[in-house]
Amino acid sequence: MRLLVEIFIIAGLIYLGWEQPFKEQVDQVRAKVTGKQTQATPQKLTPAPRPAPKIVPGMVHDPSVPRGAWRLDPTHRSTLDAPAHDSPSPHY
Repeated sequence: MRLLVEIFIIAGLIYLGWEQPFKEQVDQVRAKVTGKQTQATPQKLTPAPRPAPKIVPGMVHDPSVPRGAWRLDPTHRSTLDAPAHDSPSPHY
């Protein structure tokens, strides 16, 4: 029962803070209580310049091959794969 109440409380806090941060809600309540109207000046957001991509020798990606294609390659073998039937396996 206690777990259910805790889940409802957490879900309620997430619901209340989803659209508007709690700090803004507290500021609005304080403004109503004190009677002061705070004028928030809208700030212009300018995007930060994107840094040039680092070029690391040996890390070349061919754009024609999708990333992660090696995982779908049926001929790709790793140390975690089961040994093939024709390969000798040591018996302990």
